[in-house]
Amino acid sequence: MPGKHVRFADQHAGYTVSGTTPSPSRSISSLPSSTGPITPPAFAIALPHPPAHSGHKHSHKSRPTIHPLLAVAKPRAVNFDPAISPPLSRMTITSPHLPWPIHVEPRLNGAYITVSDVLAAIYHSLRQNIRPAEFHSLPGKGDMQRVTAAYQARYRRISNRTSYEDEKKAGVKRVDFLKGRTIFAGLSTGSSAHSWIMNVS
Repeated sequence: MPGKHVRFADQHAGYTVSGTTPSPSRSISSLPSSTGPITPPAFAIALPHPPAHSGHKHSHKSRPTIHPLLAVAKPRAVNFDPAISPPLSRMTITSPHLPWPIHVEPRLNGAYITVSDVLAAIYHSLRQNIRPAEFHSLPGKGDMQRVTAAYQARYRRISNRTSYEDEKKAGVKRVDFLKGRTIFAGLSTGSSAHSWIMNVS
C-alpha cells in the first residue's frame, strides 16, 4: 500500500496477568505493554466467597447474569467480586471484530472468575502482537488500511519519544483489529453461560 507501512514484532509475544489491572477507562489502545510475572497484590485483602446457594439447584434454563460493573462502559479497574452469577471457573469472550476468542481463567483466587480477571484477560489478549499471516487474512484491502490506520494512530498518540518509538517498533497488535473501536462498552450474553460477547465503540 503506497505511503502506508505496517510493522510486525519479531515473534508472537505472550503476556501474563500482573497483580494490577490497568483501568479500561483510559481506553484499551492507550495502555502500555506489560510482560511482568503474575504477582499477588501488594496489600492483604480478603477475597469474597461465592454467594451461598440455597437448598434448590439452579435451573439449567436460567440465564446467567453479568456483574453490573461489566455491563457498563467504565468499570473500576480492580474488583474481586464474581464476574458472573452464579460464579464460573471458565469463560470465553468473543467480538465480531476479532478472529481470536479471549479465554478467562480464575487467576486471582483459583476458584471463580472475578471482575478483575475479566478486565485483565481482555487487556492482555488485545496487547498481543499479530502474525503477518493474520494481517493478510483480513477480508479486503479496506480492512487492512483501517487496521494500519488504527496502529499508526495508537503509537502517534504517545508523547514520550522513547515510548513512541518502542510502540511503533512493536508493530500491529490485536487491539488494532478493532479499527479504532477502543472504548469498552460492557459484555452481553452469548450462546451459553460460559460464552460472552464484548461490546466496543
